[in-house]
Amino acid sequence: MTSHRPLRSLLLLLNVLALVGVVGCGDDTSPDTGPSDAATDTGDLPMDSGDLPMDSGDLPMDSTTPDADVDAGDAGSDAEMDSTVVPACDDGIWNGDETDIDCGGPTCPNACGDALMCGVNLDCTSSVCIGGSCIAASCTDGIANGDESDRDCGGATCAGCPNGRMCTGMDDCLDVDSLCTGGYCQPGSCANMLMDGTETAVDCGGGTCAPCSDGDTCALPRDCASGICGATGVCVPAACTNGMMDGTEIGVDCGGDCPGCSDGTACTAPVDCLSGRCEGSVCTSCSDGVQSGAETDIDCGGVVCGGCAAGESCVVDEDCSFGDCLAGSVCDGPAEFYSEDFEGGDGGWTTGGTSSSWEYGTPANTVLDAAHSGTGAWVTNLTGDYNASEDSFITSPVIDLSAASEDPAFIFALEYVTEAYYDEGWVEVTTDGTTWTRLGSFGGGTNWYSNSSDEWDGASTGWIVASHLLTGTAGEATVQVRMVFSSDSSGQREGFAIDDVVIRAPIPNLTVTVEAVPDICGGAVVTLANTGETIVASADFTYGVDGSSSTETFIDMAPGSVETRTLFGDDGSVISASVSGALDANPTDDAASATLVLNTVLVGTASPYVEDFEASNGGWAPGGVNSTWEWGVPTNTEISDADSGTFAWVTDLDGDYRTGEASLLVSPCIDASASTSDLVFGFALTYESESCCDELTVDYSVDGGRNWDRVTAGMNWYSTSDGWAGSSGGWGMVSASLPSTAGKPGVRVRLHVDSDSSITDEGFGFDTVEISAGGMPDLQVTMERTASCASANAIVENVGTATVGAYALTLSSDGVDTRRTIIDPIAPGATATYPVTAIGTAAARVEVPGDVDASNDSDSIMLSIPLTGGYAQDFDTDDGGFTAGGTNSSWELGAPSGTFISGPASGVNAWVTGLSTDYNASEFSTLTSPCFDFSALAVDPSISFAHIYETEACCDHGWVEVSTDGGSSWNKLGRAGGGTNWYDDTILDWWNGASGAPAAWRTASHPMDGTAGATHVRFRFVTFTDGAVEAEGFGVDDIVITP
Repeated sequence: MTSHRPLRSLLLLLNVLALVGVVGCGDDTSPDTGPSDAATDTGDLPMDSGDLPMDSGDLPMDSTTPDADVDAGDAGSDAEMDSTVVPACDDGIWNGDETDIDCGGPTCPNACGDALMCGVNLDCTSSVCIGGSCIAASCTDGIANGDESDRDCGGATCAGCPNGRMCTGMDDCLDVDSLCTGGYCQPGSCANMLMDGTETAVDCGGGTCAPCSDGDTCALPRDCASGICGATGVCVPAACTNGMMDGTEIGVDCGGDCPGCSDGTACTAPVDCLSGRCEGSVCTSCSDGVQSGAETDIDCGGVVCGGCAAGESCVVDEDCSFGDCLAGSVCDGPAEFYSEDFEGGDGGWTTGGTSSSWEYGTPANTVLDAAHSGTGAWVTNLTGDYNASEDSFITSPVIDLSAASEDPAFIFALEYVTEAYYDEGWVEVTTDGTTWTRLGSFGGGTNWYSNSSDEWDGASTGWIVASHLLTGTAGEATVQVRMVFSSDSSGQREGFAIDDVVIRAPIPNLTVTVEAVPDICGGAVVTLANTGETIVASADFTYGVDGSSSTETFIDMAPGSVETRTLFGDDGSVISASVSGALDANPTDDAASATLVLNTVLVGTASPYVEDFEASNGGWAPGGVNSTWEWGVPTNTEISDADSGTFAWVTDLDGDYRTGEASLLVSPCIDASASTSDLVFGFALTYESESCCDELTVDYSVDGGRNWDRVTAGMNWYSTSDGWAGSSGGWGMVSASLPSTAGKPGVRVRLHVDSDSSITDEGFGFDTVEISAGGMPDLQVTMERTASCASANAIVENVGTATVGAYALTLSSDGVDTRRTIIDPIAPGATATYPVTAIGTAAARVEVPGDVDASNDSDSIMLSIPLTGGYAQDFDTDDGGFTAGGTNSSWELGAPSGTFISGPASGVNAWVTGLSTDYNASEFSTLTSPCFDFSALAVDPSISFAHIYETEACCDHGWVEVSTDGGSSWNKLGRAGGGTNWYDDTILDWWNGASGAPAAWRTASHPMDGTAGATHVRFRFVTFTDGAVEAEGFGVDDIVITP
């Protein structure tokens, strides 16, 4: 089996040697027919054959060389040897979809090294694939690779980066006065001891340099390290956060005009304390762990704190949770009427009903495998499942509640696992042994029933304690309770277990909580709940932010009732709440506080927010009803990958969204206070949903999430009147402006999915977010030819006024699209270059959120022009893809205005060696055509063109060369007399002297020998001059190629 690599390496070596003039593939002892052998004027001789770009002697191989035959034979040799070989990335063979031996392509993980073959940039370790070969990382390849700190700059090899580009140290910056601060090069003027540029004080402020110190002049809050630019334009200290006791403070950064101080701090008034209590010149509270002020025991009793528990010290009844201070010294507890833990037996409970499975003993099942306490409990089958079609119960003995002055509380422990919706349990009560009433309703007590049918079913999360008042039993002497269970005829489970039954006087308890609201920037909810078992006659609820407070009084709060209030603060604000003025069994939950920590991203003029979700979920939070939003690696059928990288947010990474889904995906808080323009929200989206009924929409908020508005219009915005629905066909960029968001510190956006009750699908994928401000984004893409027939460059330029943080770029090679997301900020006026390989057409399309001009978002170029019906070019509209090159080139396109060449052959334009001047001395220049594809031709085509020339007859010449490998090697086309007007020097085969009378263009033509069937054909006009005597030179126009 023959490897291609040795042959290719040999050819590469020979080409290199030929280019430097060491050896030519055609070197022999015979004289060369090229211009290098001219002997008419040794002083005017051109360079020898080794110095030619590539003449006929340097051609490495053509269609008749043995090497071409070897290559053709190799193409099938592997298959012929063994058709059963499975391609692998370590078999030492160039096979499968590899671009070179064991590397490149979509399958092999190994990238190819320099000079090896490739198809796209990702095939190369350098990330640069040009002309089908991996090119070493360089400082001009438009990619940040090697040791560069940013694209084509920084590191040990490339030049320094300009200001605004990334750096890792001072050496990465171009300007010797620049600073590398925050990972970016900054102007050195920030350290020159002068106030210049945009600075507001010496070397600080202005958005470019570091913030200024207190006392320095400022224009905006961002100019100050304290974040406060005073009314007089001077930075002032943040007195409450400077780590000193100053101003009106009575402690470090607390008291006076600042937030209250913590417990134990010296104080002069209640307002100085976070607790609102200043006793004995010290801040105290009902949760500081010491007995202070008017407290009768630690953190309880007195006028301010809640009641003390049973056994704690008191002075009057009001000091106690249960309102009973025995002998003025110790709090009494609630009266207990019945208690049974089933450790001494079944407790006198009896079973009844139909098909009862109730048993007393030690639970030994899979789920119901232990008692709540001890070892004894009642269970529907201690070791198995309950019965089908069971309607059973266990009944307590008679309980005397004649001493109860109010309805007592019934408390018991239970655990259950049943067939949901079909097998259930509940509690009934009787006062006469005959008439039974279901006790309470869903939500009426603690853990009382699991659904609105007033019963428990499904599965509990282990043992739970449920409680409810025994309504109507106060003063009754013959009270009984029973646990009822009912099952249908199928789907049996382990059932119910009960334990630790208590009936006692109800206890009061109020609970206070403080919790940040995820959907609101800077929002927190303070809650007062009656978690006790009796009505609370009166309670004072106090709450506030950073020491401020408001108080509400609630009368007759029923058990289970809840009061909530929403407060707002900044990052670091302390939200606090407390309750007082009521008897309370548990004073430890009468106060709560929380410090707000805001997940905020800043968006300014030059700092867009970009998130690709590769490192984390980005702080985006799922919510709503039946949400299926997940962050991770998509592995579904249609949504099988991310837009950029591997991670994205998807409605179920590997399944479908739910019916009846009304889910949300909410952004972090976005601070646009520094922006003078409305934000533009853009992201990558893919979707697959029921087209009629399941859709995705976007909402936004300017007040942190308290109020929301629908985003109704934008680029690629919504596929139906209801939102995005149906099939997107893959990832794409969408964007929209968010009205009235400029200058707002609490902006949020959210994705909203709504589905109906039938037909689900994979849903929606969300990735590559960019939120920008401060200008109009506009990227344009332009395709440019390279020296190779098989590659072009896509030049992406930011022609807008806003920095673009991320964009999608689709590169097309002969109609095959490859889409990638670029996360690399591109400033206004900056460009980025991306190579494209193709045989025929190379194209590119760029997508950026909020792009204001769609007309410049795509471009294409024909790398090899197919020759079917012929080719004609008169240069009157453009350069025709022809490029000037070589040494001291004078080739120009335009309207000739010389004496000999006074105008074009036709129209208005022609290519001329100097439109109005003579050619250059010592010129060795070329005018090279674009590439042509002659693969459909079986016979060599003919080329004709109008030309005119005036040169020094002895020493300045011109001729035509042709290449069949895209310009890697060249052959002189034809010999004198071989075509029409083809060369006038019959010995050396070139044109020199004068073509005829001034302004008299003539037509030259010749067959393009050896080009039929070739895919990468080029031709060029070569001009050679010596060092003395110049003339107007050569003109070319009206080129025609005829099959």
